[in-house]
Amino acid sequence: VYENAQKPVSGRVPLTTETLAALPNALLVEFYEAVDRLDLDDANRCIEQIRRQNGPIADALAELVNDYRFDILQDLLEEVSR
Repeated sequence: VYENAQKPVSGRVPLTTETLAALPNALLVEFYEAVDRLDLDDANRCIEQIRRQNGPIADALAELVNDYRFDILQDLLEEVSR
């Protein structure tokens, strides 16, 4: 069981289940599916949509995607869906 802990990303906004839950559910589902498939192109397309809602969250997510930290993203997104 993962704790609902903040995941700091290089000085960017901490990614928490709360910060991600503020995004539209349909967008989170689409992003989760891209992350689950390890699809960089689709994940980055979702991040650009997220950027329109919240730039700092998009930047933090992009950093994780670019660093291939899909494990962290999957953990966070699974927590949000609970």
